[in-house]
Amino acid sequence: MPRASHTIRNDKRQDNPSPETNSLRTAKPTALEIPELLENIFLFIDDETINTTVIYVCHQWHLLNKHRIACETQWDCRRPLSEMEKAKSQLSRTTRLLVHLSNQSGHYQSQQILLKTLQDSRDQSLGSQPLQEQNESSTETGKETTLCDNDSLITNARPNMNSVLKGRLRELLVTGELYNSIPTLLDLQRGSMPELTRLTLDLRWYGGIYPGGILYSCPHLESLSITAMYRITLLGSWIEDSQPDRYNACPRKVRLPLPLKSLVLKNVYLRQSRLEDLLTNAPQLTELRLMVVQRWATIPPSEPYDFQRLFTLLRTLTLNLDCFHCSTVPSYQELECPLETVVEMCPNTTTWTFQGQELGLELARSLFALPNVVTTLELEYSKSDHLHYFLCESPHLLHLKALRSHIYLPRLDIFFRHKYSPPRGNTLNNDYGKVWQCRNLLTLQMAFYSIEGDAAGSRIVFGYISTVCPRLQELVICGPEGYRAFGRKEFFPMCMSLDGGMCLLARLTDLRRFRMGIYDLDIAIDRWDLDWMIGTDNLEELRRRKEKRSKVVAGWSWALKKERMREKTRHLPRYEDGATINERVDEGLRDKLQRLGLLEDVALEIQKMDSDPKFICWPRLQWLSMFLDSGFGQSPEREVERVLKNRLPPSLLDNVRTMIGW
Repeated sequence: MPRASHTIRNDKRQDNPSPETNSLRTAKPTALEIPELLENIFLFIDDETINTTVIYVCHQWHLLNKHRIACETQWDCRRPLSEMEKAKSQLSRTTRLLVHLSNQSGHYQSQQILLKTLQDSRDQSLGSQPLQEQNESSTETGKETTLCDNDSLITNARPNMNSVLKGRLRELLVTGELYNSIPTLLDLQRGSMPELTRLTLDLRWYGGIYPGGILYSCPHLESLSITAMYRITLLGSWIEDSQPDRYNACPRKVRLPLPLKSLVLKNVYLRQSRLEDLLTNAPQLTELRLMVVQRWATIPPSEPYDFQRLFTLLRTLTLNLDCFHCSTVPSYQELECPLETVVEMCPNTTTWTFQGQELGLELARSLFALPNVVTTLELEYSKSDHLHYFLCESPHLLHLKALRSHIYLPRLDIFFRHKYSPPRGNTLNNDYGKVWQCRNLLTLQMAFYSIEGDAAGSRIVFGYISTVCPRLQELVICGPEGYRAFGRKEFFPMCMSLDGGMCLLARLTDLRRFRMGIYDLDIAIDRWDLDWMIGTDNLEELRRRKEKRSKVVAGWSWALKKERMREKTRHLPRYEDGATINERVDEGLRDKLQRLGLLEDVALEIQKMDSDPKFICWPRLQWLSMFLDSGFGQSPEREVERVLKNRLPPSLLDNVRTMIGW
């Protein structure tokens, strides 16, 4: 009985709820509890913030952004197979895949493992049904009939929605130099990457690619970038997959219109008529950058480009372009696409691309006269010395990508502390001593010339960048070893030892991506030259690192003494009006640049970081890459260990320098 009465009392409470309960039930949800409103808000948030902050707020926010959660996998065929087991296990849930292929015989097995794993993943996503059976099956949902060149009908089965949702790969980056693996990789994934939205090919081999096959395999592709160190031919049509294979004897039509929004082609050959077919069927295109090969005698007929005809077509298409560039390779002449044409195509553009010898003094002045300020500048293979002077007059520049161009070291050595002497007569013209005005620069990709691997030149570069551009988030730099693009063979990279001043870059507290060197090199280095980059929770290990650096700095006592004596007796030249360089430098940088290039600057920076118990080098750094042509980065701890594992003995570098008379 007591149990029954207790049950009756509970039922009465449910039949007659209290006023407080009614108010809770009728309460309206807040704005941040409405899924549709949250989805619109998340559209304005970048992917990095989504993956590092938003998805960890609550379960609802995680579910709403589940499709944007990034899982990056790197597959470098040069690494040992034992290190690729983790990458192999991640391929099924990868959203961004970075692949580097190599033509060395010892790396063939790693490539086969990658292709086999992708094959298994494709079969699993398509219900473990072979590709040939899918094409021959007549009961598959989503059939599509297309017309071949011989007017015969064929049936192409498309994967149903369930198989599409299983795939997560949205971005694919392929680099390398092997001739056969890249077409095999693309052909293997034919029809099984419908969710892919971004494809980047950075290739180092001669060959041909069928772009129609890429667009057929990736019907939702929004960004396509094909860059070649050597010339690559784009074969066949863009609007049909005309590549012959063993499953389809006739071309397969690409779905039109194309969802393509960005198209970047560098150092490629394609016929203008086929390019025009692509542009006609890509109404959503907002970025178009073309650096095409003008003629290639091996492909008859050699069709020269008529840019006026191309410009006329673009005017009739009324595309909403935000970025536009068009030129031929090589280009050492006047602008093939005048500034007026670019402004007409993109009236609101703030992004500009030039290549060859285009960036001259007159062009730089014309850029300053544009109605919109230049915030992004990209240069390809430019040897012009006017880049430095352009940076000295561009306070609004935010992104500079000029890795295939270069800056001469004497332009940064404003106090003449390197081996270069002041001009004759000890009288400076107004071009000397200028400092970059782009103090808010976020991206810097730059090569530096005339460094020759010595510590003094490297200190000037590192000190200049860390002082003038303190807000950098992405930094990619290289020394003379990066001039293979110009046919030069420079052996020594920038100095990586502790006295080379690389630790000066620790001032860049907002740095997120850092790449040093763009080619594979084993450098001569010691552990204490790099261990300041990585942190440790072991207090004993931290103490040993600081003691070792202190001993290294103590060994510089004689060099520091000579440096101070040299600074006291050194007289700087003056300008024609009698002013000194110090008087021309901005007041905000005058004190910070006083020790530019000095070993004392490095010693003080090491003392500062070792005396701070809370010092963390680059607290926001996401990945680090040093002397890898693939550019694939990883955590600072793993990258430093990789470099030290493959390092050369420091004595070897000293012996080579002695042999050549340095």
